Amino acid sequence: MMTRQEFRSVADANKAIRLRLPARSASVNVGFDEELDRAYRPGKGGREVEILLTGFVDYLQIDQRLNDDALFNVRCGGAALTLVRVSADPVATIDSFTCEPTQINAGETATLSWKTRNAEPVDVEIDLGGESVEPSGSLPVTPGETTTFTLVLAFADSRQEAAFFAWYAEDSYAQLRDRNLMLRTMKAGPIDPEGLSIDDLKNRLFKQWTDVGLFSGAESEENKNRRVLTSILREAVTDERRLSLSGVGLVKWSVKISDDAALRPAVEPPPWNLTDDEARSLLGYLLDDMRLRCLHSSRKTGRALKMWRRSLETGRTPVPCPT
Repeated sequence: MMTRQEFRSVADANKAIRLRLPARSASVNVGFDEELDRAYRPGKGGREVEILLTGFVDYLQIDQRLNDDALFNVRCGGAALTLVRVSADPVATIDSFTCEPTQINAGETATLSWKTRNAEPVDVEIDLGGESVEPSGSLPVTPGETTTFTLVLAFADSRQEAAFFAWYAEDSYAQLRDRNLMLRTMKAGPIDPEGLSIDDLKNRLFKQWTDVGLFSGAESEENKNRRVLTSILREAVTDERRLSLSGVGLVKWSVKISDDAALRPAVEPPPWNLTDDEARSLLGYLLDDMRLRCLHSSRKTGRALKMWRRSLETGRTPVPCPT
């Protein structure tokens, strides 16, 4: 285990990792997490490869703030091995910020005290009413009128968001966690060529949530199922298009129409003159467009979400397919 800074220091010292390949292996792939995008081959007549760490200091896992541990991996002959675990950066937080006494008259003195965590003076400036202070300490103040003092963490590497928006980060983390578990669930088991139904995905995801401990012991089975299904529907109709699984191209949601659905009577006569395949394509397009609009409507009236649930009950279910 090492930090990003330690990894960079080792790389700056021109350190390398040497591997001896098995007799039948011609090369190895190296990189972070699942992106093993660099191939190394041994020299002519040899079986050893030398991996210089300087070639990886510009990767995002080293160059930018790391919110989760990153794995520096190598793959050889189909087997993956972790060479180095790079630990996530600690989040700077304000543990306490107090004033003693809490009320004074104009011209009297009060003492502000504060304590922070993971706030290194080298890269963190704590600004208090325009005055730079140490990460932890106290300061006497003598305001002439009612004054609000704000303790601010100002980071050189954009960590300020983590300190100020912890509530937002917690909610965002839960959404990212749910998406990660959903994608992991889809990749873990076999999927029919037509995709995975909502019910099947819910059952598999329920087990995944259970394995990672997302349920409390006091929850009923009904509530557990409701939470899992809610996470799936939220992802299917999310308005965070650029952050969603479908938005980044990992999953494709589509609508499956029941084989016994009678569609042609409504669209066969003029002016439609549609074949059965054309009618199914048109209805699928309309239902999918409805799916994309559901979340916006449900915020106002809830009617669209109810309509979406009715469509699930009648068999017109969106089908996610990993891409």
